Formats: sequence, C-alpha cells, structure tokens
Amino acid sequence: MISIKKTVATLATLLVLLGSASGLMAQSQTLGLPEVPHGYPAYFQDSTGLKLELCLDNATMCFFDPVTDPNNAFANLIGWEGEAFWFLAEATGTLPGPSGDEALLVLGIEATYGGSEAVVDGGQISFGRLRIRIDTNDSGAGVYRILHPYGEEIIVAEAADTKGINFTRDTGAVNVLDPAAAFNGTLMSDVMNPGRALPLNATAFLTWPDYEQNASLQEQFTYANGTTVTRQYIGMPVPNTVVGSPYGADRNRFIVQKQNGQNWDTLLDTDLFTIHGRVFVDRTIVAKTTYGDQPPVQMLAGHGPINRATPFLEGSNTTITGALVPDYPVGYPMWYEDMSGLKLTITFPPMGISEPANASIPEQAALATGGETFYWSALALQRDFVAGFDASVEFAMEGTFGGDESLVDGNQIAFGRTRIRIDTPSVGTYTVQHPYGNNTFEVTNATEGINYTADVGGGDPFNPDAAFIGALYGTIGPDFLTWTTFDPNITLNDPLLVKTVNGTRFSYVGDPATPHPVKGGRYRNDVLITGPNNINFTITDFTVTGQVFNQGLGFLPSIYLLLDE
Repeated sequence: MISIKKTVATLATLLVLLGSASGLMAQSQTLGLPEVPHGYPAYFQDSTGLKLELCLDNATMCFFDPVTDPNNAFANLIGWEGEAFWFLAEATGTLPGPSGDEALLVLGIEATYGGSEAVVDGGQISFGRLRIRIDTNDSGAGVYRILHPYGEEIIVAEAADTKGINFTRDTGAVNVLDPAAAFNGTLMSDVMNPGRALPLNATAFLTWPDYEQNASLQEQFTYANGTTVTRQYIGMPVPNTVVGSPYGADRNRFIVQKQNGQNWDTLLDTDLFTIHGRVFVDRTIVAKTTYGDQPPVQMLAGHGPINRATPFLEGSNTTITGALVPDYPVGYPMWYEDMSGLKLTITFPPMGISEPANASIPEQAALATGGETFYWSALALQRDFVAGFDASVEFAMEGTFGGDESLVDGNQIAFGRTRIRIDTPSVGTYTVQHPYGNNTFEVTNATEGINYTADVGGGDPFNPDAAFIGALYGTIGPDFLTWTTFDPNITLNDPLLVKTVNGTRFSYVGDPATPHPVKGGRYRNDVLITGPNNINFTITDFTVTGQVFNQGLGFLPSIYLLLDE
C-alpha cells in the first residue's frame, strides 16, 4: 500500500533551481563556457588553477551513466545519460560492532538533469554534493560528528537503524530560461566553497599525491579529427590517500565520531578515498548558446513581493515588501498568481497544509515557518483503485528549503509539483491522464509501483529572491484547480469556503479535509488511470487548499488573513 506523506524535494531528487551567480566568483575559482554538444561547463577550476572536465568515455576511470535509450537522440549525441561528474571522491569504512555497520562519504561536482530528470536538452543542471550515510545498528541513536576534507557536520541520529544517518546537501542552481546562466551556483557548494558563505572561500579539489607524475593516471587519446593528446587523471576508483583539504594535511580523512558526555568517541578514521576526475585538455571551446528545441513556456502569471525588509543580495532589483509582514514566512513571495488573475498566498491549518512555526525552535521562529509551506495544493487520492491497491495524484505550489533542507535564510525555494504514486497490480504500460497533462509509465517490477515526482521552481544560494520566478515555468497552470463551487467574488463563494474571524471574512479555493469535484484544469478536471488487464479507473474528487490574497488584512495564528474581496 502507498504511504501518502509529504516529502521535501532537494536538488538530489531533483529540484530545478533557478538563478545566476554572475559576478560573485572568486578570481581563483571559475568555470568554463558551456560546451558543444552537451551544454555543460567545459571545466570547473579550483583555487590552485586545476581545471577538471566532465569525465566521460572511460568506464574504468570515470563514473557516468551510459546510454540505455536508443530513441533518445540527445543522450546518444552526447554519449551518456542521467549523471556524470567533473569531480567525485568517496570514502567508506566499517564501524565497530557485530552488525558490520558501514559509513559512506561522497563529495562531488555533478552534471545531471532537473525537473522530472528526463534527459532532454534544456534540462541541464550542475551542483556540488556532500553526502553522508551511516548505519547505526550498533552505535545507536545520539549525536554524531563527521569530519571530512571540506568541513564537519553535527548530525543527530534518532534511532539505531540501517542508514540511521542519511544526509545529503546538494548546492547549485539552474535557470529554466537559460541553463547556462546558473552553472555558477555550483561554486557555492561544500567542495568549491567550504562553509558556503560569501565571499567565496575558494579551495582545491582532492587529488592523489603527485598525480601528475603517476603514469597509471595518464592515457593517450585520439580525437575524431586525428589529434592525439595525453589525458591526465587526478586519481582512480581504488582506495588511496589524497591531498587538498583547505584545513590541513590531517583533514584529508573521513572521521566518524559519537558524542559520549563531554567527549567524542571515534568510530571510524580512514584516509583512503576513491577519486574520479580528469584534467581539462586545453582546447578551443565551441560554446553552446541555445538549449532545446523549444523554450520553456510560462504557465503562471507571476508572483508577489518577497517578504523582506531588505533584499537578500545587496543591489538586487527584485521587488520586496520593504518591511516584514508579521508572522508570514520570511523570504517567500506574498502570493502566486495564475493566468485567470487568482492570487493565492501561503495557507496554514485548518484550511491549509503548511507547517506552522514552532515558537520553541529558534530557526523556525525567526523565519516564521516550520519548513514546508503551500500556496496551493490539489490531491486526488483513491484507496483500492484496484482491489488492494492505492493511487494518488498530487499537484502543488510549494515553498520549502533547498540544499540540506536546513531552515537558513538563503535556502528558500519554491516550485510547482506534479507527483504520481500508484501501487501497480501487474507489470505493463500505465497511462495517467490528469488536469495538467498525461504521463505514461512502463512498469517492469510491479512491487515497486509508480513513484514519479516532477518539481520545477526556483532557488539560488546567491540570490534566492530573484529565483522565485522559476516556479512560473512548471507543469502547473495556466490556472489553479479550485472547487467547482468556488467563486473569486467572496460574496458569491461557496459558504463552506468562507471563514469569518473577528467579523472579517476570508476566502478559500477548497478544503483539505473534503474531497470535491474541481474546475480549472488545462485538459480535464479528473484523473484517468489506464493499464494492463483492462485497468480503467477515474478519480473525480480532489482535496484542495489555497487562500485568496489581499494585501492589507492582518494575520492570525494558523490562518493567513489575506484575501481579495
């Protein structure tokens, strides 16, 4: 059965981030022009001047996804699909105890695709990754300190469990209108900028010691035009010591410690890393200037001013409120507007599903949010759509926090979501037709079912205020779904969608507790699921949330009193 629950989208899943970091790079830290044919930067350069190109076409020395779809013309053109790396370092080890608990550290600069992760020209993104996974079957719950070449992390494990710690921080940016404009966002990541603060703290890539003198890390390569060059690697995928930590030679290690009173017990200490990375071969870069056959389509009309007293980035021309709206999440737009002119604001319980701030948690109190916030949502959920199997189709305009998902000012992101989860009774081809399009899935393992998420939106670690425009180019629109009984004129709206507080009426587009027929879909106003063995099932009702915006009205706990009469 499906577990229907909210999840936070991160770059790893992969959330499309929008923005540009132009002009904020340290002089020693830069990247090459986007290169034909793949459209990714020709290289990333560290503080020592070392330039690394995408490591491709050598399955032994490079880590990348080979082409599996013969019908994907773009993947076959560039010779890979899914993900590839400019730099990748991994360290592993076994912790004490009978369970053989394992620990994993991943550091990388990655190329992949955003949104639904489809390998399409125009979906290119890059980011820096820090990933830590630690089994805690034997070491148990508690506070752990992880030391690595680019910093340290304090992580609380809440249970003794396999993968008790599963931490990923992916930092980067993508511009859905111009992918090349935002590759700079990768420079804000742990590998490129330990501490992830401005100004950038440029640093070096990890490499094998004296890699340039190691003949095993060199190969002769002949290009299609007949030119032969020597290609240099900075390491290979076998464990070896490394150099490059900005914190000194003794930090070129992966160390796992657990708090024991005032002390830290060391559970793992290894200086062995596997390394993937190839030195950029000096050449004339043929720049890629256009992406995809068709530019992205703006599906929503716009968004409101960002709730800030001053811009996050000095000099930004993004519209802000100029003074904080009390109790409204800091750093988020006041509304999103669809093409019909309907403006919806972040909506908290009881008429919304956003997470209110916990006043006892300083980070939440300071930013006036518990993490996930929703301007709008529509969920079609059917238990036992086929005997014993569940199906859900969810749409949302969501605000949350990117990167490692921590509630830190600057991590704010927003995106439009399409999520489809179906327990599949058998293998075969399934088609889901819904208000904003249709999706076809080839299910080869019935027990895995369908678990699809496409998040398209905005977030830029350098200038988050400017990036909220990205959510306008997602799959949601041109209009938000509303109850069929909703009317934008509050005097004509369904009485069930009008709430009165202290004599003032507030208007909503639906109720999260009551399934109801909807209107506003681009193609239809229900969900049709077809599949093998004559599966043909329609879900007609949605639970819908969203509060109509009107600047000037106040705020009450759990209900944003912002509407348009």
